Amino acid sequence: SKNRFEDIPLLLLFLGSSIGNCSPQESAQLLTDIHSCLQVGDAVLLGVDLVKPRDVLLNAYDDPTGVCSAFNLNVLSHMNRKLDANFKPSCFEYEAG
Repeated sequence: SKNRFEDIPLLLLFLGSSIGNCSPQESAQLLTDIHSCLQVGDAVLLGVDLVKPRDVLLNAYDDPTGVCSAFNLNVLSHMNRKLDANFKPSCFEYEAG
């Protein structure tokens, strides 16, 4: 039996166009794996995007104001607070690309 609320539909969010980084075979396997975890009434919101030139992606993920870096590194602090993890964010460096 699955460890979840049986009466509440699951909404799985897979955002950020990450699936575009996978080969067609990897994408198919990922979607097959996701499907095997779903039940009737569950839903998936899948973010996809067109292939972009490298410089466009780097400008998006390595923005001059550092917003993307701060957001991603804050995930470590959030995990420390919410999941009782013990990451030391100052020991990590964000690198886009």
